[in-house]
Amino acid sequence: MELPRLINKALSRLVQSGEIERIERGIYARPKSLVMAPHVMVSTSAENLARYWAKLNGHVLVHQTDEAAYRLGLQLQAP
Repeated sequence: MELPRLINKALSRLVQSGEIERIERGIYARPKSLVMAPHVMVSTSAENLARYWAKLNGHVLVHQTDEAAYRLGLQLQAP
């Protein structure tokens, strides 16, 4: 078997066992347990995923306040 196939198989096994979660093709996250409730597993935040996805795809995320100020004409520079 070639290496990419072995890696895909290993990732698939980790997903099936619950060690990691598949967010999107090529993007995985390891869930963490809550301190107060160790049996509850929590994935990474949507904000962290958005930042990572934007970085991978060459996009820039802007804060809503900058976008709102631009659209209202309070700022001339586009965010």
